[in-house]
Amino acid sequence: MENHKVSPRRKAALRLGAVLGAVTLTTVGIATPSYAVAADTGLTLSSASGPTGGGNTLTLTNVGGSNQFVDGSVFVEFQWETGTPGNCASAYVAPAAVALDGSNIQTAGVIEAAVVRVVTPSKLAVVVPATLVLGGGNVAATADYNVCVYNTTNTGTANSLLAKTSANGVNYTIGAAPTAVSAISPVAGPSKGGNTVTITGTGFVASATTASIGGVPLTGVVATTTTVTGTVPAHSAGGPYAVTVQVTGGGNASKKASYTFSDGITVAPNTAPNTKTTPTEISVSGTGFYGNTFTTSTGPTPDDTNSHVYLVKGTYDPTKTTAGPKTNGQVTECLNVVVVSDHELLCSLYLAGGGIAQATIHSVTGTTSGTLLTLTVGSFTQGDVGMAVTGAAGLGTGNYIAQVIDSNRAVLAKTPTAALTTATALSVNPTRTFADATLTNGSNVITSTANAAFTSADVGRTISGASIPGSTTITAVTSATSATMSANATNTASSTYTISYAPTPVPVPNGQYLVTVVNNGNIDAQPGGTKADTAYYQTAVNSGASFTVADF
Repeated sequence: MENHKVSPRRKAALRLGAVLGAVTLTTVGIATPSYAVAADTGLTLSSASGPTGGGNTLTLTNVGGSNQFVDGSVFVEFQWETGTPGNCASAYVAPAAVALDGSNIQTAGVIEAAVVRVVTPSKLAVVVPATLVLGGGNVAATADYNVCVYNTTNTGTANSLLAKTSANGVNYTIGAAPTAVSAISPVAGPSKGGNTVTITGTGFVASATTASIGGVPLTGVVATTTTVTGTVPAHSAGGPYAVTVQVTGGGNASKKASYTFSDGITVAPNTAPNTKTTPTEISVSGTGFYGNTFTTSTGPTPDDTNSHVYLVKGTYDPTKTTAGPKTNGQVTECLNVVVVSDHELLCSLYLAGGGIAQATIHSVTGTTSGTLLTLTVGSFTQGDVGMAVTGAAGLGTGNYIAQVIDSNRAVLAKTPTAALTTATALSVNPTRTFADATLTNGSNVITSTANAAFTSADVGRTISGASIPGSTTITAVTSATSATMSANATNTASSTYTISYAPTPVPVPNGQYLVTVVNNGNIDAQPGGTKADTAYYQTAVNSGASFTVADF
């Protein structure tokens, strides 16, 4: 059949999908015509820049609405933008390779996209062609192109432009692409961020390079052609995450699984004396504090399932020991926790004795299993630590509370000689007595064959009995059977002796500690423990978490 020239009126009919049965149209370069009376000026790109050499995919969305994209009749060109902002040509332009003048300045370039997919009638997916490049030796760091959508590749068809951006100017910029990211140093840091990292690689641009870790940008970036240095942002704990370097107006390169965010914290101030009777208010900086439920302000149950801020000698380890306590528990707890933000909390650290009031004598009823004393009547507080437990022969001589787990559970210093398998009435008393101790005249050492069961919790407590001067206290514990007193014995003696709960709380000893935040203070709450918390975490050991108790 003879080809016909298509009138504007017929073009409009075809664009609207009208069927004119008597005429068959054949147009060179178009499978399904989609003619444009006027180009839409609402074309938007998914990205305004990309790497030289293409390979990346752009989506082009037409928000103008007059023209629709029809599979087989849409063609996309990247037309080089001159120094003066221009616009897409109204008719398809014959492709032309990137051209440079004698000074390596770009003078031309019209590149057609070979891969164009119609996603919807108003959206295209375009693979940027490999021929869209910065010319070899080009003195410019970037090159700018307009992105133009046509309904034919016939250069003689006027007004074949379907869509363009809304105004003259640059649509798409290509720039250099990093060759590779080879390493990052250090490879881990606190989740609160703020530390500095250096990324090494090749193909960076000194004046136009950014970087990110896990999708979050570094700040204060300084770049050379081989390094990027910047400040790490705050990020939830986890990883290792990918490190990405992006050249502005160009491409990017990544190194997978390269950096890990740990639950690190920073404490300020990081030192205080144990002679201060008022609390030291400390600020703890980290991440994820909004997700915690902290215990009551008086801290009566530091081993409960709430969140806690602990002062720990070494690395906190809640693993249950054979005797029942934590393998390496807290020395004291930072009380009155106030969450200021997701990245900061405040708490009160009592170093002159933990801020826990002394308990008075009271009656309880309970049973024992090993060293664990469980109450059926009555309750415990932290003021019971060091209190003697009497009332049943099976408890043995000189038994006392070594640790309070929660309001109805405590750990005894010694395993009872006979377990209390039925509820038994007991007395919790500020003193404990043992009858197998020996003193040597003029010596400040007291020894016991077994019953004293001295522990570090006895330091600072008053000891009394035959040949011991009044107001004598225990100054050091060398073993379960030997302790040092603040005064020398006035005679050699072997008698019954009494250790009393200190009239004032025992200070936290001088030394180096770590402040540790945990989301669950229960014994054995760690993964694999008998009370394992699936969401368990504790803050990582890092220099920012260190705290010194000292006399200066």
